[in-house]
Amino acid sequence: MIVNNEKYLKRARRITLAIAILSTLSSLLSLFLSAMMLMMQNVDWTMIGMSTEEAAGLSEILSHPILYFSYFTTIVGIVFCIAMYISYVKLRKGKVVSKIPYFISPTLLLVNIILLAILQWFDMFGIILLLFDSIIPILAILAIINLSKANQ
Repeated sequence: MIVNNEKYLKRARRITLAIAILSTLSSLLSLFLSAMMLMMQNVDWTMIGMSTEEAAGLSEILSHPILYFSYFTTIVGIVFCIAMYISYVKLRKGKVVSKIPYFISPTLLLVNIILLAILQWFDMFGIILLLFDSIIPILAILAIINLSKANQ
């Protein structure tokens, strides 16, 4: 039984490392998008050829609640990333970790989809961010399964 537990812990460790790396990339993209939103807020869009209606619509999209929501999801993503690295280190030492952090990733995926839909940023960065954020829950489910089997 100990051999099986080690096998499942080893699988969970590898999956956790993959989640940590993908969430690092996702967090970096989220930081970049948040910085872009902050910079875009201070631009006079009518000076670069946008109509007044388009500029007003863009200013409305970049309103404070959306910015705060974006910053919140970025911070939660960074905390999740750190939690995955901490879990990885514990798994390397052969300790069984809590499954709770792994349940955060599907929530982050939904929140990022909502945020990107509101911002209408389905460009290259948004698509890459969604790709990373959609792979992470699948890996998290695999890690939860392996951790559950290791606890038996």
